[in-house]
Amino acid sequence: MIADRNSDQPRASGPDLGLDPQAVNDIVTAVEAQLPGIMNNLADLIGRAAPRIKAGEKQRFMRGLKRKMQRLVPVFAELEAMRGAPESAEKTNTVKAHLRALLIEMAAPPRIRKSPDAHRLDWFIAIAAKAASLPRGAWTWQPPYITACEHL
Repeated sequence: MIADRNSDQPRASGPDLGLDPQAVNDIVTAVEAQLPGIMNNLADLIGRAAPRIKAGEKQRFMRGLKRKMQRLVPVFAELEAMRGAPESAEKTNTVKAHLRALLIEMAAPPRIRKSPDAHRLDWFIAIAAKAASLPRGAWTWQPPYITACEHL
């Protein structure tokens, strides 16, 4: 469950949204089955062979993925349930709070996620600015890089 960043109390889960724990397990199992293919495709993008994933690393990744899914799926379900509700200030504020919580849970590093000021999203603006700034280095002047940038 994602805690509401504006209070010290965890957010109530509200009405039962029909979240089947088996659905989360099915998603995690599907990702686990496709992990070697995902690794091969990512490695192929950079022209390298995919590294072998150690069993311990894979288990930690899968536990973390399951934890994330258990936190995120209910919030997505709540947003989906509000889809048909009439427009109101309360609905708008609730959707904003849910989207902010999702953004914090998905993008914030643990240090920021635990901060009481995480809801202000200053950290996200800094991350976005860093990602959008052009890299500096001799390799950025190479024709293949310049061509790739032009195509993007």
